Amino acid sequence: MWCISEHNCAIRAVALRYGQACVSEIEFIRAVLPEARVERILHMVAGAPRCAYEIRAAQGAPPA
Repeated sequence: MWCISEHNCAIRAVALRYGQACVSEIEFIRAVLPEARVERILHMVAGAPRCAYEIRAAQGAPPA
């Protein structure tokens, strides 16, 4: 398992008003890591101190 943590957000003001910005971010991460399962585990817009994404190997993929 890996974790991507973002401690600041360049688009926070936009994300607070338009949630689509956050959807685009997780879609981008999933697109560049097509062999992985990507889940957001912390979200600044929801009040967390940072955004974080858990990255796991897809089912059946060999371990890294």
